[in-house]
Amino acid sequence: MQGRAPFNAAEERGWALFKEPEKGNCAACHTAEAEANDSPPLLTDDSYDNLGVPRHPLTGGEDRRSCHDLVLCRNKSLPASIRAAGLCGAFKVPSLRNVAVRQACFHNAAMTDLREVLAFYATRDTDPRRWYGPGPAFNDIPPDHRRNVNRNEVPYGQKPDEQPRLSEQDIDDLLTFLHTLIDADLAGSAAKPRVAAAAASVAARADPPAASPRVANHP
Repeated sequence: MQGRAPFNAAEERGWALFKEPEKGNCAACHTAEAEANDSPPLLTDDSYDNLGVPRHPLTGGEDRRSCHDLVLCRNKSLPASIRAAGLCGAFKVPSLRNVAVRQACFHNAAMTDLREVLAFYATRDTDPRRWYGPGPAFNDIPPDHRRNVNRNEVPYGQKPDEQPRLSEQDIDDLLTFLHTLIDADLAGSAAKPRVAAAAASVAARADPPAASPRVANHP
């Protein structure tokens, strides 16, 4: 990104997808441009977003409403206007620096494979049964707050069975690019990118990459 080393072909494609507003659109929240003082990008805009992340399989059934983490709107010290501003279930956008060495992703650690995370972004709306099963979508958010889920920004906003905006090759390329964001002293902590299409299955949760014990709010 700073011109000090070349990307390989897959990394270059992933970098382009990361910035492309009609494809990956990752840079909409994970800022990819230099900061005002010319320091490297933080890869986060420090905003909050509600992604409709699936319920962790160990959390319990849909009826366990007390297990829903609603974050900001549960903070009684905040003004009522903020708590009512559609932020129930929204979590702070984390930096993507060293994202490939995290053992678990999202606020509830629902996923442990980074390729699976990218596949979720790509197919959350086009294949909801893959992520939520036969029940309702956005099953880790109480029904009265599901309207707060981000449904408008790319790569979201499509209907079930429509073509995802990101192909399997696109997901592989994005994954390869994200592995370039690892600090040199942590490079040995990251598994090689799991670019086989089969790696996107939910079964991949049983085979997490060896990594440092960092948990993201959400990638």
